[in-house]
Amino acid sequence: MNEMTKTTNPTDDDSALSNEAAAWFLRLRNDEVSAGDFARWREWVNASPAHTDAFDRVSEFWKKSDTLTNLPWPTDNDLEIDEYDGREDLPLPQPQTVHSTRGRLRAFAQIAAMLLVVAAATMIAAPRLRMQQAITPDIYETSIAEHETIQLKDGSKIVLGAMSKVAVDYTPGRRNISLLSGEAFFEVAKDPMRPFVVAAGPRSVRAVGTAFNINFSEQSLAVSVVEGTVSIAAQQKGKPVNASREPGPDALLLDDGQELIVSRADDGEEIRAFSTEIVTSWRTGKLTYIGEPLENVIADLNRYSSRKIVVAEDAINIMRFTGTVFNNDIDNWLDGLDKAFPVRIIFVEDRDLILITST
Repeated sequence: MNEMTKTTNPTDDDSALSNEAAAWFLRLRNDEVSAGDFARWREWVNASPAHTDAFDRVSEFWKKSDTLTNLPWPTDNDLEIDEYDGREDLPLPQPQTVHSTRGRLRAFAQIAAMLLVVAAATMIAAPRLRMQQAITPDIYETSIAEHETIQLKDGSKIVLGAMSKVAVDYTPGRRNISLLSGEAFFEVAKDPMRPFVVAAGPRSVRAVGTAFNINFSEQSLAVSVVEGTVSIAAQQKGKPVNASREPGPDALLLDDGQELIVSRADDGEEIRAFSTEIVTSWRTGKLTYIGEPLENVIADLNRYSSRKIVVAEDAINIMRFTGTVFNNDIDNWLDGLDKAFPVRIIFVEDRDLILITST
């Protein structure tokens, strides 16, 4: 038995374990999954190397099945003459062109046999949709002080903040989003068979029927869960977001009212409570902070200011600010900043620059 067969075609001896792994796989892809379900799955998958191997086999099969594209759906006559009854497990076909009708039917039977009745029913319910080719990602980008609401084809919604950019990559098997810069608020439509995964720098966020906010800058990453639960995993540098990968045992689970703060300088992280009103206030034209480093505040303001704001000294960056800045009145806020901090504001008119230095 070669390694590929061992990975993708469970034997009769471990078929029961494979079925159990498949049931967990499908459960984790359901938007109704809870934090308790994740905890029980972690206990199950860590109980034995055999459990881990079985779960990996199912995950690998699901990922490979997404490559079976351009296979015509069988006609009623094709189904009538086919002899396969689904009672035997068949090996996963190697990626190749399938020329005969009977060969195509075998390929579909293999998928159904591996992914159980639930997955087979899903394929039959929407066969043509799941066989479309992957599409080129759609890019959405806003300019200074501009917000945009993006209504996605599945009913999900993205509110994109100023000077922000996202790439949307939807296929029949996955919903991949990359927040390339800036801030965005996500409202996720439920689709148990297609995970909604957002990549933002060092982390990927997998939605489990949620609404959440992500603020991504050169200084930090903040993921704030407004409703539901998200799973957050480390994102490998240079690797595209992978929605087909299930959350591993080391993934962080955040419930509503919790946020993860990651420092991009040292990859340090902190989980803390937050106020939804404060975190999402940018959607109503104001930026509100409690004890936020000035470095992060200025990073936000630069997405709304027509002039670049530059902090001249590191000691200023770590000063903490509490208050509200209206995004259409940044100059007035800067005029009063020297009353709250030992700083001096210099408007460099000929360079369209605002410089903050110490007094």
